[in-house]
This record gives sequence, C-alpha cells and structure tokens, in this order.
Amino acid sequence: METLLRETASSVCPAQSAVLRTLALIGALGAMSSTARASLAQTAGDLPLLGGALGEKEGAPGALAALGKWCLSLKGATATFVTATALTAGVAWQAGGPREEIVNSVGMPLRLIPGGTFLMGSQPDETGREDDEPLPHLVTVEPFYMGVYEVRAVDYRPFVEETGPEHRPEMWPSHFDPNDSRRMIYPNVAVADLTWRDAAAHCEWLSEREGVTHSLPTEAQWECACRAGATTAWSFGDIFDPALALVGIQGEMPPGHTGDVGFFPPNAFGLYDMHGNVAEMCSDPFMAAHRADDEQRTDESWALRGGSWHTPIDHSRAGARCSFFDGERAYDVGFRVVRAVE
Repeated sequence: METLLRETASSVCPAQSAVLRTLALIGALGAMSSTARASLAQTAGDLPLLGGALGEKEGAPGALAALGKWCLSLKGATATFVTATALTAGVAWQAGGPREEIVNSVGMPLRLIPGGTFLMGSQPDETGREDDEPLPHLVTVEPFYMGVYEVRAVDYRPFVEETGPEHRPEMWPSHFDPNDSRRMIYPNVAVADLTWRDAAAHCEWLSEREGVTHSLPTEAQWECACRAGATTAWSFGDIFDPALALVGIQGEMPPGHTGDVGFFPPNAFGLYDMHGNVAEMCSDPFMAAHRADDEQRTDESWALRGGSWHTPIDHSRAGARCSFFDGERAYDVGFRVVRAVE
C-alpha cells in the first residue's frame, strides 16, 4: 500500500503528494511512538489539520476521523481525491489487506465494505438536490458485506420456490420460457415488482438459510457503498455519464423488464449498478427531513436510493432519496442485500 501511494504521489500536485505520503503510513499509526508520529506530522507541510490528525493518541481511528473533518472543507476534485485516498488507507488498516468477496449458498457474490467514517449527504448547490436530502455530514458505519449486484431473478428463484406464491412478483411468469416453465430466460435481470415486505422476507429467508444476518441496507450503508470514497454527485463525478449507468431512458425495457445487472462498470468498491437500473429499497423508514427523532419516523413508507432506468437522471445521484409506500410495487424498484460480518 505504501509503495503504491508513493508511486502515485510522484504524478500529482505538491499538496496532494503531501497527503499521499502521509496517508501511506496512517495504517501503521497505532503501532507508532509519539515521537514517530510527531516526525511524520511534518510531512503534512501546510496542512495543519491533517498534521493534527497524526498527533491523535487514538492512532489510526482518530487520524481517519480527523481527516474526515478536514475533508468537510474541501470541494470538487480535491475532495474526491483526498477522501478516496483516505478510504484506501482505511481499507488497508481495517481489513488487513485487499477487499474480500464471498459467495453465498444461492450464488450471490457479496463484497466487503470497510467500516469507517465517510461524508454523507449532498452539497447545497448540487444540481437536482431536494430538500429531503441531508447536507454533508460525517457518518460512521461498521464493516459489512453488500451484494455485488442487485438481487437477480436467478437469486430470487430459490426463495419463491421454497415459500410459494406469497412473495412472487406479479411479472414473475414472464421470466420463464412459456413452453418450459422451468427454464428461466431472464436469469440476470434485477428482480423488481416487489413490495418492501417481499424484499425483507427474502432477507430473513437468507438469514435462516445461511446462519448469518442478512438485511436490506440502511441509508448510511447504501450511500457509503455507493460513494466508495467519492464526494461528488455520482461516484464517477459531478456530471452524469450515460455510458456508466442505466438511468432516465424513460421507456420500456423489453418486455417491461429491468436491465441485466453488471453491464456497466462497477464503482471503486466493485459494486455494479449503484446508480440506476432499479431503485433500491433500504431498511430505513423514509423521513422527510432525514432526522432520527420519533416524530419523523413512519412505517408507511420506506427509503429508496439510486434511481432507476425510468426515473429522471438527478434521482440517481448518490445523495438522492425517494420514498416507497408500504405495499407498493413498481417495475423499476428492486433491492440489494447486506450481510453481517461474522
């Protein structure tokens, strides 16, 4: 990790180079003496808060938290660069190596998302921002696994076969060959046309089957995984690129289906379709002001994230939020699974 960051430092501006040289050693802060930390702090040059982070007695956790506060004052490409670099250092420190991917018993790949503090919310001047989106603030999440893909028809099939028609999407028969009811002809489309309770029941079924808790993501988990270190409107920048996500085509997917997962490039965490394809259900009740007090919580609607192939492009921003009524179904709403780290 240190070698990689030092090589990168040679190709960037001096200020960014100082950040990289410092971050290259953050993962080892916990084992450093106070004298070594003080010496390393000088590497930060004219970045006093970053230098202060290196003086944290808590070691790496304190340094990364202090670095997150510093990122609050940054905007644009610089903020994206620094945050992504800090998160890379955090992965090395917390996960002890490269990101890990597992596959569960129904063939769903899940990627380890490192815990830590990230910048959640949308900038006040972000194009398309709605009043129900929180302003940027620091949020801490524990490590978790998240599905590499939105839940596919082939992933959902064993659940339907075991539990019967109760949780079957209304469009489910169209996934199969009309001449052979056992042959699935659209196995890799993101499953949609479900209620929130269908998705939650699927997660409970997985939990019992795997012996490990599975759930819908919280909004914080979803946004952390979507951003993958970015602070821009989309994980790939502040300008939407139709070559990177299936969003806003405002037409029917043949035959009224979502797109196949994994067609567009993944984000920095290796997750596909975090922007678009289907809007993704979260475990949090939708709160208009995104506040945690009881008066704002309701079981009547749930938070949706990521936008879909059918929604306006702005709805696919990392900080964008929509609501989904309890019992509602939509042909462009699906979900992604989170698995606890044992």
